[in-house]
Amino acid sequence: MDTKGKRLGAYTITIRFNPQVGVLQDVKACNVRHFRGNPEFDPASFSSGVTRVAAFETNPSKLPDDEYHLLTVTFRKVGPGTLEASAELEKVYDDANKPLKGRISVPAFRHEFP
Repeated sequence: MDTKGKRLGAYTITIRFNPQVGVLQDVKACNVRHFRGNPEFDPASFSSGVTRVAAFETNPSKLPDDEYHLLTVTFRKVGPGTLEASAELEKVYDDANKPLKGRISVPAFRHEFP
């Protein structure tokens, strides 16, 4: 996520996908911890086609060199076809709990399962 040089305090991201082809298997915090908040989500939504992920950090750490890498999402095949997934930034706040403009720099995801 690109926050234009502002410290990140909290976010909500919505992940959309076609559950007839693939479902979420896991959502993990990234290894590079410029943002120490752990992703929170409802595992029951992993097969619904829409999963919201939120996190907050009470003691913001240093700014990343470029962008925040917040989480890694893993999908599992459940049917034939092309998995299509996207991530949309719903809400984002800075370290003072003020609304912040940010953008997700990952394009929509497409994967053809064998």
